[in-house]
Amino acid sequence: AWDVNGGVVEANHAACALTRLSRDELLGTSIHELFPELPRLPHGEAPLPVRLELVLPRQRVERRLPVSVVVQTISGVPPLVAHALIRDDSRFVAAEQEVASHLTRIRLLEKELRTLLDNAPLIIFRLDPDTGQLSYLNRHAERLLRVPLDEALRTRDFIRRAHTDPGSS
Repeated sequence: AWDVNGGVVEANHAACALTRLSRDELLGTSIHELFPELPRLPHGEAPLPVRLELVLPRQRVERRLPVSVVVQTISGVPPLVAHALIRDDSRFVAAEQEVASHLTRIRLLEKELRTLLDNAPLIIFRLDPDTGQLSYLNRHAERLLRVPLDEALRTRDFIRRAHTDPGSS
């Protein structure tokens, strides 16, 4: 919790653990030193959930910790102005970054696979298992069959028609 001047006036054990500061060190610290991007709320505003970075002060090297913050303004309890509920989101952010990295790798592998399939000297196609319609045709097939891919994909039963032997009855 902080006062009208932005000075921390109350901090629990979790806040101390999160900031790695003792309660005495936290008291009096500017809330805006801890959260430089914390929006200033007028009294009476509803709680504001937001993801911010907590600046861990008084460290040799400045560290920033991703956190979720819900700020609640306080009226009628001078000198308090607001308090915040803070959750360490570093595990969530790390997981999101890992997922983004995996998706980037999957997209790269998909692009490489598509390049291999498109340039293989074979006709390679995929039929939709539910409809039996053509859902993929490689570029080599486009060159051999002399039909643009988009037209082949739009044409119903394209593979059956392309594969039909005109001499058979």
